[in-house]
Amino acid sequence: MIHCGRNQPGIFIDAFQQDQRAPDPNQLQVGHQTIDLADFDQCPRVSGNPRNNMMLRHENLVHVLREARQGVLGDIFDVAHARGIADENAFRTEQGQIGDLHPDAPFGVGRDLRWDFLQNGAVVLFETWHMSADGADIVSIDYSP
Repeated sequence: MIHCGRNQPGIFIDAFQQDQRAPDPNQLQVGHQTIDLADFDQCPRVSGNPRNNMMLRHENLVHVLREARQGVLGDIFDVAHARGIADENAFRTEQGQIGDLHPDAPFGVGRDLRWDFLQNGAVVLFETWHMSADGADIVSIDYSP
């Protein structure tokens, strides 16, 4: 079951096997995935200047749906997340975007997050998400180059 809402406390983009309505929302709830639509809305819907080849809203959705499916099948987070990234990268290719999301992304830069995109093993572009003071919300996104 996917739980959608805006500005969900403690949720950044999505939360694997979590149901915020459960008595203990931090305990894994197999078959559940929670997403914060306010975070999704920070990403562009389509690629275009000045956001050529950057992370798209639908790309995140593909990732979340695959991750949720793998959780229902019994996979732990690391496996489900890796499958989510693989499907996300396939989506990027289908959309004509260059660069695959780095499998270890994001990288913390202070309270900000950097997402690297690779081509032939080298970083060809990246984006930096500037986070709110509590780290729960995206305030703005810078794109390279």
